[in-house]
Amino acid sequence: MNTATSVIIRHPLVAKAPVLAETSRVAWQKLAVPTMEEVRFVPFEEIMYCSAQLSYTRIVTRSGKSLVCCKTLKEIAGSLPDDMFLRIHHSHLVNINDITALKKKEGMLEVNQEVLLPVSRHLKKSITAFLCG
Repeated sequence: MNTATSVIIRHPLVAKAPVLAETSRVAWQKLAVPTMEEVRFVPFEEIMYCSAQLSYTRIVTRSGKSLVCCKTLKEIAGSLPDDMFLRIHHSHLVNINDITALKKKEGMLEVNQEVLLPVSRHLKKSITAFLCG
């Protein structure tokens, strides 16, 4: 993930001269979620998990809201901090702070004590090692 991006701001009072401003995605700490009606800005810590649905992504928040975004899970994953989110399956990305259990036998992760998400067979060993130390 990039930690800083450059943005050119054009202000009508400045005679067409671009002003370069440094903005930090880390300082912003929100994900821009474009939906059909609007662009929602969701704080990273509010996102419980994301699930792929064809070329869309469903983003589920701690408050129980579910937003369908017109971006792929790969695009969403690239906008989220690597140290906060874990790709557990090609269809699922989870906030590590919301993982409540690893169901080894079933190959599932419990999220927020209510949702079970599948863990990819080829990622199972590395995810178990990461979570269990």
